[in-house]
Amino acid sequence: MRALSCAVCHAAGVVNRPPTWRPKAPVSDATPSSCSAPGPSEKAVTRKPDPVLTAHQAGLVRRSFDHLRVEQPGTDPDARLLALMCLLRAVRSGTANLVAQDVTGLRVADPHATISALTASGWLVAIPEVVLSADPATPAACTVSAFSDPVNPWSVSKHNRSRASGWTTRLLANKLLRKKPNSVRITALYITAHADSNGSILIDPAFLLAACALGGQADLATATQTLIDIGWLTECRFGTAGLEACLAGPILPLVPAPPPAIPDPDKPSRRSRAAAARASTSGVSITMEAAGLITGREAQLAAWVENFRTEHGHGPSWAALATAHGWSRDYGRPHTVTRVALLKLHTSGWLAGLRKPYGLRPGPQYLHQCEADEETATTSSSPSQYSVTQTAQRPPRRASFSEATVTLW
Repeated sequence: MRALSCAVCHAAGVVNRPPTWRPKAPVSDATPSSCSAPGPSEKAVTRKPDPVLTAHQAGLVRRSFDHLRVEQPGTDPDARLLALMCLLRAVRSGTANLVAQDVTGLRVADPHATISALTASGWLVAIPEVVLSADPATPAACTVSAFSDPVNPWSVSKHNRSRASGWTTRLLANKLLRKKPNSVRITALYITAHADSNGSILIDPAFLLAACALGGQADLATATQTLIDIGWLTECRFGTAGLEACLAGPILPLVPAPPPAIPDPDKPSRRSRAAAARASTSGVSITMEAAGLITGREAQLAAWVENFRTEHGHGPSWAALATAHGWSRDYGRPHTVTRVALLKLHTSGWLAGLRKPYGLRPGPQYLHQCEADEETATTSSSPSQYSVTQTAQRPPRRASFSEATVTLW
């Protein structure tokens, strides 16, 4: 392409960049192509990151614990953990689909008694035998009475419900908690859900005891000491403000994300700055602003393009045309105005080759005007006067635009 090796552009310090395609890198003969690809053992094993709980989704988990603290379904950590699972699944529709693996996977001592503890008070409507015989193909539909009438009383979205339930299941399946008693697992779940982004926790121990159905301060002390021993917590103490604890470093990816920052009213947002920039144009549309750049100058712009092609042997870039005529090249609205102006020149026939790299050239409208000017000058002037006039107006043209195109491309 002539534009890439144009001596005039290089002398002026203009670098013409190649088109948008990317040439393929040559393959070295010294290194076989089969050796460039890593083998199966060389591929890096990427671990799927733990799901990050947003502040809104963490609020759903905390609100679920508050509901369990008030309603008190079940009397032990086994039943309370199953109640939390059912609540997070039924919070939108009022129905939780359970299979036998959901109950036995919680490592409860007596699955039938655990389900019966929730159904005895009417908090859960289900038949224990049906739940324990259900499989993924035919799950048992269990109704949580508090969320069936009305449906979705907390106005929870489908995405938030799914993420909160998945985060709870993923945390309970952590290898540090997998084989621990449910009193330890539900305590770890409550503490982690109430941690801030730095892993610090400050909670009321009375709320934790009531929400997790622990027997008392002794059970809570045993559970928290177990969490310290397994590396879930780095410290835990009972202070005057409540239970103070801190999560260990490996557990920090599980903490809920901090709430979004409140926007500063004194600092305009990106959208408001863009609106202010649009308002600064005094209500002028992009089309009208682009028309103001070219109206009455179409022939002059096309003549400049023709002079450029004669001097360089190739068409100018959009940036070269904009710079020569004082058009802004900034991104955003100025860039769009320049683009619309060039498209107007192309659609009106004053410029052609707009879609080809460095193929910009005068269009048929400019060509017809030049032919009309030549006929007018021939009929009204002598041949000697005509030649002098045409030499001053425009440079000598090549045989035709089609021949120039073939030569350049």
